[in-house]
Amino acid sequence: MKKIIFSVVAAAMLATTLMPIPGAESKLKAYYSGDAISYKGQLIVGTASTGALELYKMEGDNDLVKFASFRTVDPRFGTQIDFSDMIFKVEGGKLFVYAIEPRAIYKYDASTLTKATLIAQAKDNSWDWFAELDDVSGYIATVGYKGVKIWNKDLQIIDGYDLKNPDYQYNISSAQSDKFLFNIANGKVSIFDKESRKVEKQFDVVKQWENRTYRHQIYNDKVDNAIYIADDAAVKKFNLNGEIEKSFKYTGPFGYDVTPSYDARYIYFSNGIGVVKLRKEDLSVVSYIYTSSVANFGGWAMGLKVVKDAEGEKVVVFNNSNILVLDSNLKTLPRGDFNIAFIQATEESNFPEIVETLFLNVDKNRAPAGAQVLISGGGYGRNESLRIEFAGTTFDADAGLDGRFSKIITVPNVSARRTDITVIGLDSSLKYSLGFQIE
Repeated sequence: MKKIIFSVVAAAMLATTLMPIPGAESKLKAYYSGDAISYKGQLIVGTASTGALELYKMEGDNDLVKFASFRTVDPRFGTQIDFSDMIFKVEGGKLFVYAIEPRAIYKYDASTLTKATLIAQAKDNSWDWFAELDDVSGYIATVGYKGVKIWNKDLQIIDGYDLKNPDYQYNISSAQSDKFLFNIANGKVSIFDKESRKVEKQFDVVKQWENRTYRHQIYNDKVDNAIYIADDAAVKKFNLNGEIEKSFKYTGPFGYDVTPSYDARYIYFSNGIGVVKLRKEDLSVVSYIYTSSVANFGGWAMGLKVVKDAEGEKVVVFNNSNILVLDSNLKTLPRGDFNIAFIQATEESNFPEIVETLFLNVDKNRAPAGAQVLISGGGYGRNESLRIEFAGTTFDADAGLDGRFSKIITVPNVSARRTDITVIGLDSSLKYSLGFQIE
């Protein structure tokens, strides 16, 4: 584990430093959003903000270890498509990852914490353009140009809401509310009632620097019936009539996420140059951290997720050039002085590279049960793990550096039938089938 020593700065530094977002001209892809969850007592972190779906688990001496990283692929042309968002869900005791690219939604099983296996996908046929995923009353929701769509676990659309933000769809969210959806646009907060299916309240009290519409996440507190927003001037607590009840002003130009602690007395917020923990009672500072030079330079705190695992509360910071994991006091994790768990952005994500279009061959296209068949193909990712499905039986295979493979398989012991041999790339989701007659 890498050890980093950083200087302590006053809370006022989080409020007075003015700087552009670091890395704007860098080749590094930014970590600006993602999700985190405690699964079987272990911290799991995911992001799709680099274009690749990247999954990490906390291991050993507070190390974040990557166990999956890939992009999706257009099977027609073998071209890679960037993911735009992801979210974790536990269903039936298993860990699933839902991910979107602009035109489709995917569901992966990540329960082994060693890989992510595609189990379902669905394409939207309404020419929508997905940008964000959210959890709305326990269901997966896509936020796109054509509004909010609610999906069940089988990736079927079961509901939808006509709430849109053409400038930046990330600003639409449920904010952990069961009743409302929220939207921030042009300095206004809109409160959309899911029951009446319309905007019931709108108030013009949000400060946005130079008309910036980018990345504000609201937290709706069900206990005190209020919403918290980190706009581009202050953290503000509003009642649902749009009246400001409390405010914590900072003079820096940006605000991003607000998220609650598991201790109901506190909230956290990010404003680019750092993360602050506030006491809800009076919005006073409890603790803070200046993240621009923690782990490596180029940090810029944007997305926040708070998770409680076997060791206690963790704050996951999507910090532009890295992903940080902090404790509930916003200190580096306790094993060693200034020991911190982080993942640093690199110029290229570790996803399978596709070098040719898909193809599949067999040395015979008919044979009796128990016979051996040589199957070969290519167009998969470099060194990608493959699954061969044949009449209810599965076989494992691995592609080489050129994305090609070959394997001898045995015809399953089933009755005579016409069936398919299908080869699926477990990282790329590429799939190709050939017909086969079992005699």
